[in-house]
Amino acid sequence: MSLCLEGNLEKILENPFILQRLEDDQAIAIITLLKSIQWLEDLHRNIPDLYQIGETEDDQYITKSSSQMSERNIDFPDRHLLLRRLENEKFQVVDFGDFVPYELPKLLKLVKVNPNQAALLAHAVFDVIKAINNWVDTTDDEFIVDGRMFRTRVIA
Repeated sequence: MSLCLEGNLEKILENPFILQRLEDDQAIAIITLLKSIQWLEDLHRNIPDLYQIGETEDDQYITKSSSQMSERNIDFPDRHLLLRRLENEKFQVVDFGDFVPYELPKLLKLVKVNPNQAALLAHAVFDVIKAINNWVDTTDDEFIVDGRMFRTRVIA
């Protein structure tokens, strides 16, 4: 989500038609939000022990490679589906992604924030929230979300 949001914000700042109609404090609010999102992404990219991977697996889900679903799925050999157990041998596709083989054993493991990194992560998340609130304050409480950008998930 953040890559999509970040890309959309950058497009706003690159569009002279939109940029000239923004108030200075609105442009600053967008730049601040971009920087806070980038910092949060940098933490995820550069701190390998940000999260601790537990030994317990979530038994409500399974993963299947696309080739397990159909031998015709050869275009994406690293593509895996996240399936939620429904009943008997019925499943619902929840998500998908491309994963290298060494990541597969970790996909269903329960994860928690590393206590040694919790304050740093909390600070970064707080900065994103603060930047969003700054935008809301700057635009007289206007915050529009395009629902077509998001997938809705119900987690039982």
